[in-house]
Amino acid sequence: MENDRILMAVVTGAVVTLGAFVFWGPSGSSRLRQRRGQIAGLHNFGRTCFLNTLLQALSACPQFIAWLQLHGASDKKSLIGSLLNTLEVVNGTHPTLRSDPYSPGAVIRALNNLGWVIPPEDQDCHELLHVLLTSLEEEAVRPKKIGCLSDALGDVMNTPTSSMGPPRPSSAMLSDFLKSDYDESTSLMRQARSEAHTPDSPHSVCTDDEPPDDQMLDQAIMSPMVMPEYRKSRIRNLHSHQGNSDNIGSKRNSLSCRSLERLSRGPGRVSVYGEKSQIQIPHPFRGAQSSQMICSNCSFKSVVRYDKFDSVSLPLPEIRRPLSLANLMSEYIATENLTGVTCESCEATCDHSKSVTFAKLPACLCIHISRNTWLPSGKESKRQDYVSFPESLSMAPYSFIQPSLSQASTPWGSTVSLLSSSLPINGRDSFSSYTFGAMFPRNLYRLLAVVVHTGDANRGHFITYRRGALRNSHRWYYTSDTVVKEVSVDEVLSTNAYMLFYDRGPQRQGM
Repeated sequence: MENDRILMAVVTGAVVTLGAFVFWGPSGSSRLRQRRGQIAGLHNFGRTCFLNTLLQALSACPQFIAWLQLHGASDKKSLIGSLLNTLEVVNGTHPTLRSDPYSPGAVIRALNNLGWVIPPEDQDCHELLHVLLTSLEEEAVRPKKIGCLSDALGDVMNTPTSSMGPPRPSSAMLSDFLKSDYDESTSLMRQARSEAHTPDSPHSVCTDDEPPDDQMLDQAIMSPMVMPEYRKSRIRNLHSHQGNSDNIGSKRNSLSCRSLERLSRGPGRVSVYGEKSQIQIPHPFRGAQSSQMICSNCSFKSVVRYDKFDSVSLPLPEIRRPLSLANLMSEYIATENLTGVTCESCEATCDHSKSVTFAKLPACLCIHISRNTWLPSGKESKRQDYVSFPESLSMAPYSFIQPSLSQASTPWGSTVSLLSSSLPINGRDSFSSYTFGAMFPRNLYRLLAVVVHTGDANRGHFITYRRGALRNSHRWYYTSDTVVKEVSVDEVLSTNAYMLFYDRGPQRQGM
C-alpha cells in the first residue's frame, strides 16, 4: 500500500512537471529560432573534405543561394534542389530541417545521377566548383517537357538553321539590364538575375573606341557554356586531369571549360526534351574578359574578343617576394608580348602586344591562387607563399572603363591617373580600395569565404573560413568537416588562401 502511494506521488510529480514545461517552457518555434542561423558542420564520407569545404564557401554566398531559389527546388533529387537544401541546412535557414553535423549525401547522389563519379582519391575543390557550375547550368536550362524521339527529330528537320540560335532575353529583363539607374541593393534575387551576365563567345566583338555593348553581352549570356568538341568525344572523369588543373604553362586560366572529365554517363536512358525554357538566367559566378592585340609594325588594333569565365586563376610569379592579391591581379592584366603573329592589316608577321581587362564583373567573384608547380625533376610541388588579400576588394583598376569616364575628374584626381597609381608598387598597394569603392561602387567586392589547403601537392586537407548567416554575417567561422568554431577576421586574413570568394553589393557596417 505504501509503495502504491509513493508510485502515485512520483507519477503526479512527473505530470505536474511536464505540464509546467508545456505551458511555461519554450515553445517549439522559439527553440527552432535559437538554432536558426547557426553554422552546421558536414560529415566526411572519406576524403570528401573538398566537397564539404566548397559547400561551406557557397553557403556564405547569398546571391548564389538566391540564384538557386530563382530556379526552384520542386525536384528535391535534382542537383539544384539537393544543393539548395544542403546550403540552407548548413546555414541554419532551412524552414524545417536542422542537423549538426549534416550529411551532404544528396549532393553526391545528384552528381552521380548527372554522370559525375567521384573517385576515392583526393580531389581538387577548385575543379569541383566548375563541375558544379557546369552541371547546374545544364540543369537550369534543361527543357521542361519530355517529348518523343520522332517529335524531336521532326522539330529539328523542320526548323530553319537560322532560327536555331540561343534564345534572347525577354524585353523586360533586357530593359532592366540597360537601366542606368539600376539599384543593386533592391534585392539579392533581383541582383543575382541582373548582374551576372557575360558575352557568349570569342566571336563577340566591338572596336577599341567603343565601350562593350551591354545589350550584346546580355543577349549572349543566355546560352550555356559550350564544351569544345574534342572534349565532348572523350570519356570524362574528375581526376584524369588533376595534375594539370593549375595550367601552369598559361598566364591566364579563367574559363569554365577546363579539363573536366566525366568517368561515364552510366546506363541511363536517352531522353529527348521539348518546349525549351525561354529565359535562361546565368549563375552569379559568370563574368567576361575582353582582350585586344596591337600590331608593333603598323599599330593596328584587332577587334576586341570576349571570353566567359566562372573563376579567375592567378599563378604565383617565379620570383618569391612579399605578394598581395593586387600584385597577382596586376600581373594577370599586364600587357603580354606575343611573337610570330600575322597582322590582319599590314599582313606582316611580327610582334603583337595583348591586353586583357574585365569587361563584365560577376555578382560573385571566385579567385583561385594556383599554388602547384613542376620542379625540374618532373615532380609536382606546392608553393606555400603567403598572399595578402583584402576584406574589401575594388576591381576598378582591372576593369574596362568607358571612354567617357577615362578622363573624368574626381575629388581624388583624374580617373586615368588614379587607375595608374592604384597598381601596386614594390609589393604595396598605393591606393585604397575604399577610395575606389567611393568612385566605382559597382566594382567593390566584399570577402565572403576563404578556402585553405593544408598538405602537399598530392594530398592534404581542405578547410574553409566563412562568414556567418543572417544576423551573424559580420562574424567569421572556421569550418573543417564537422568542426565549426568562431574566429577573428585577423586570423582569416593571415591564412594561405587557395580560393577566395567575394560578392558585389552594398557594403554593410561591421564587415
